Amino acid sequence: MNEAAWIAKLFAASMRELLRPRIFLHALWPPLLALMLWLALAFWFWQPAAQWVQTRLPEWISYTGFAFIEWGIAHGVLVLLFVPLVYLTTLFLLSLFALPAMMSEIAASGYADLVRRQHGFPVLWGSLMANLKAALLYLCAWFLCLPFFWIPGMLLIVPLLLNAWLITQTFRFDALAEHASRAEREALYRRLRAPFYLAGFLGALLSYLPLINLIAPALTAIIFVHLGLSGLRMLRREQGAYA
Repeated sequence: MNEAAWIAKLFAASMRELLRPRIFLHALWPPLLALMLWLALAFWFWQPAAQWVQTRLPEWISYTGFAFIEWGIAHGVLVLLFVPLVYLTTLFLLSLFALPAMMSEIAASGYADLVRRQHGFPVLWGSLMANLKAALLYLCAWFLCLPFFWIPGMLLIVPLLLNAWLITQTFRFDALAEHASRAEREALYRRLRAPFYLAGFLGALLSYLPLINLIAPALTAIIFVHLGLSGLRMLRREQGAYA
């Protein structure tokens, strides 16, 4: 089975997982909470932030005589910062809190034969560090790419690529954190490099679809769980250690 067909099969399995009430609940609350948190902050700080951005725009813009140009640029910059922060917060909440609960159900029903090599605090700490590292690099890349967003078409392409990278860096660790040893994780990162990035790209694409984007992060996380655990099962079989 080629990689695209494998991802398609795992996508169908992940959609079935989302029909389970508890998993669907865990899929919904991270994006909704992240959106409410940032909307609350925007309610208090959006206008002062927009004025601050306007005061730092080049002076020649104000000489055009069109005040709405300054207003539009300032608010456009804030939107370009607001959207990735909501997305990043969603992935953070999902990775640290919702995904472990979802994984317990998925692993119990489909991967009960796999022995868990990690437990408790080391898993949480490792996930936190992986998230913070990926988030820092993602935000740095986003800021560096801000000038490119004004080029026609780049507003779709650049976030798609950055989000695909962020998803892959975040969920590939979480999918294997409890079950795989460090050596197994490193081996699977190399072996499943292309499928992981393909799944991340699919998740980034789904985030562009209205309504679907609410469950897209959780759906992508579930795909990574199936991808990682099925890959781990194959790796242990090859090593003669089925469990």
